[in-house]
Amino acid sequence: MEIEKDERKRRTIWRKYLRIIAEEGFIPDTRFAGVFCIREVSGYAVWYSRYLKEDTSGNVPDGDYLLRFFRPESKHLAIEFAVLAAKPALSSDDAIAALDAELENSIVLEAATEIKPHFEQIR
Repeated sequence: MEIEKDERKRRTIWRKYLRIIAEEGFIPDTRFAGVFCIREVSGYAVWYSRYLKEDTSGNVPDGDYLLRFFRPESKHLAIEFAVLAAKPALSSDDAIAALDAELENSIVLEAATEIKPHFEQIR
């Protein structure tokens, strides 16, 4: 079940795009990597979304990765974790490489079938 764009925006409380590549043409293509802190039904989730199909460094497939989940009363901790995960002191390439390195042995929650950010509610 895909959540509508407005609902997804409403539930996102913090985001940082590490890289955005927008190509115009007959079929527009947007590739990106970013860290998102999203209010879910039972708390706050910090997601790493990676959709850089040309970049296959580190053998991390494109997809949405749950970095950590926080209780409802831990909103500020969730935002702080998301900010630190995005590593704003590093260049965007270094931040993507660091997140990819952490995920090499992780399980992808959703395979990349479309190049756009989408999140499902955790029930």
